[in-house]
Amino acid sequence: MRRLWCVWTLWATGCGQALGKRAPDDVPLRALADKAGLVVGAAVSWEPLQQDPGYAALAARHFHVLTPENALKWAPIEHTEGARDTRRIDDIARFAARNGQSLRGHTLVWDLEIPSWVDTADAHALDAALVSHMRATLSENRGRVGVWDVVNEALADDGQRAPTVLHNALGEPHIAQAFRLARAEDPDAKLFYNDYGVLWPGPKADGLLRLVDSLQAQDVPIDGVGLQSHVHLVPEGRLDHAGIRANLKRLGERGLELHLSEVDVRVADLAGGHTGRLLAQAQAVYGLVDACLDEPACTTVTFWGISDRYSWVDRTIGPDDPLLWDDDLVPKPALFAVQDALRGKPWRGCSDSLLDGSFEAGAAGFSSTGGRASVERGGTSEGRHRLVVTDRTEAWHGPQVDASEWLAEGLDYRISAKVKVPKGAPVNATLRIEDAAGTRYVSVAAAQGTGAWQALSGVVALDLHAPVGSVHWYVEGPPPGQDIELDGVVATVACPSG
Repeated sequence: MRRLWCVWTLWATGCGQALGKRAPDDVPLRALADKAGLVVGAAVSWEPLQQDPGYAALAARHFHVLTPENALKWAPIEHTEGARDTRRIDDIARFAARNGQSLRGHTLVWDLEIPSWVDTADAHALDAALVSHMRATLSENRGRVGVWDVVNEALADDGQRAPTVLHNALGEPHIAQAFRLARAEDPDAKLFYNDYGVLWPGPKADGLLRLVDSLQAQDVPIDGVGLQSHVHLVPEGRLDHAGIRANLKRLGERGLELHLSEVDVRVADLAGGHTGRLLAQAQAVYGLVDACLDEPACTTVTFWGISDRYSWVDRTIGPDDPLLWDDDLVPKPALFAVQDALRGKPWRGCSDSLLDGSFEAGAAGFSSTGGRASVERGGTSEGRHRLVVTDRTEAWHGPQVDASEWLAEGLDYRISAKVKVPKGAPVNATLRIEDAAGTRYVSVAAAQGTGAWQALSGVVALDLHAPVGSVHWYVEGPPPGQDIELDGVVATVACPSG
């Protein structure tokens, strides 16, 4: 279904000027990456590459390296015994060549892509079929594949060898043998081990280190490691950025080249609004690219797809929005975050306001919890217009704005404003949250009125519980009958320093 949302969505009634004021950079990602000293890649699928010109244009324009998502795997190539179907990989290779791109070979040895006709109960037959497939595939693609994922996902979550069909039939030596065969057949390609769940410290990451140490001790020709970066932002919605950097560092100390090989960020399960979930995704993507840029051994970031429309997540797990472009090939905040990281700039989500609280263009989504709200000219703190709430009959009556769309789990928010209330009157900024946990109130900031314009600012980390009904930010406090004036409301993601 087509999703109608403006870049950095603001209000259901239209697109404001706040986060949309900075247009997306009309520069290919690979041009920015060249200046940053990084390689950027994407997994591509044969069908949309042939049938969707917009998708093909993005693939051609933005990436140095294309990874055939499925076209180089054993089962798709040899789905029929005694025959090899290379039409899809040949088409992708021609596309890459036309656009000055190289290919990443994914993947030679993986237990989940063994053709159904292979007798996995017969170790000799399995080994012979695998060796035959590897030799043919390496030979066919010699010179057009620069990096091979030689072995994929051979570790269990506890860091031990996974009890796969290949491990059970061929034993632990099959990993080293695969690398040696790949080097013999394609001496110029870089050879990688690729796995998920090894991006941050833990038992599986420790197991990866043991595997690497073992292969290096045997003089096995391994050039690098692909750290699959399939990120699911639940339950807390935050990545362990310090842990990721530490893990990259200790792997880099082995002399290996490191690739973030399969980057996508799932956000559908985050509590909060759609724009807020995309902000959390953008912050995560910025952190991943920035971490790779900071680690000399990390040379490549590969996104596992281009458009949400064709993501494996939708097909395999359920509806989500994990990539840089949406279903309609519209760039998302995550794309802008990659641009910011490659330019060496802070992520724009920490500076561009989520709303237009200058009132220069009207109320811009503001209303009142009670009394009468109106935009008036003059007498402002900085601009030319201010919002005034009069005829207040309760202390909690005051100006409010619906923040449901741009607030989400996993982010800290800084919300500030200029307010004017009578001298000595209490004034508070509050969030009213209605979600699965009920209705509750979170204080953002509090002060005593000075009778003049004063700043009211605070940082809040939300604890939301899906489904979220509504979240409103509002100003309250002075006794009934006293006016509240508001100007210069700014809301940004509160990014950690450094």
